[in-house]
Amino acid sequence: MPGYLEPHDVHSELDPQKVGGTASDLADTDLRLAIRKAQTEVDAALGSRYPVPFSAPVPELVRDITLDLAVWHATLTHRRHVDLDVRDPVQLRVDRARALLRDLAVGRATLPPAQGDTPAEPLGEVGAVNAPWHEGALFGGQSDPHVPTAGYGQHDLGWR
Repeated sequence: MPGYLEPHDVHSELDPQKVGGTASDLADTDLRLAIRKAQTEVDAALGSRYPVPFSAPVPELVRDITLDLAVWHATLTHRRHVDLDVRDPVQLRVDRARALLRDLAVGRATLPPAQGDTPAEPLGEVGAVNAPWHEGALFGGQSDPHVPTAGYGQHDLGWR
């Protein structure tokens, strides 16, 4: 799986001058694990809408979201999994990143194109299924009057 980030990207987002230290004190192996968890979360959220993993150049928005998630994972590792206060800047960033992931996953937001690139194409319409509808009785007897009968095509399931 190509990486969206490197440990130095996470280091650059953390304040090493903070009293008591920060996740920037973690070894690169710990930061790589945080990055892997973040990238897995991004790919899981966007995989039904975009082809993942993203190839280079990774869309800047995907990289930013992955970075916010990786910083959060690294911070939790540094804090030995003690939760962050809801007003902590790291928690606020991850909340924003996850909200944006949800918006991207359901089509309320789209990925802007990389500079000089075409936009990442979604795999299909959100909330739509390509499936044949049955013609007439499915298992014998009368047709269900509540089930529309039509040919093949996309049918909106109303997931919005």
